[in-house]
Amino acid sequence: MKLKGVTMNTRPVVSKVDKEANRRLKRFGAFVRQTARRSIRKTKKVSQPGEPPRGHTGHLKRLILYHAQVRPKLVVIGPLQFRNNIADVIEYGGTTKLQPRGGGQATRVQYAGRPFMTPAFEKEKKEHAADLLEGLF
Repeated sequence: MKLKGVTMNTRPVVSKVDKEANRRLKRFGAFVRQTARRSIRKTKKVSQPGEPPRGHTGHLKRLILYHAQVRPKLVVIGPLQFRNNIADVIEYGGTTKLQPRGGGQATRVQYAGRPFMTPAFEKEKKEHAADLLEGLF
């Protein structure tokens, strides 16, 4: 049996699916952001390499954000770039120039990695993978 002249309006279905995908991506981004923020403790002590960084001022914690996008389906989670990409240096380790607060000559400083985003992502990926995949495909 063939149907002639039948058209189907798929826009409402696609719109509903995109809305649900956006909701799940935002939720996943919020979970990862919250886990990363909680891993950064505010204290005067210095963290050991391999541990999450300590937040002396709270700047790094406040700069961790997320943005979800439906087409293509993705979520970007992480700190905004500031001060010579210091967030990347903190996460992965490396060398950067450090400017003294009172002025003066900048010095090169070598940092060992203190990951905070990767462990948060891996933790939340394990806990929310099924929920995330269910809503996206």
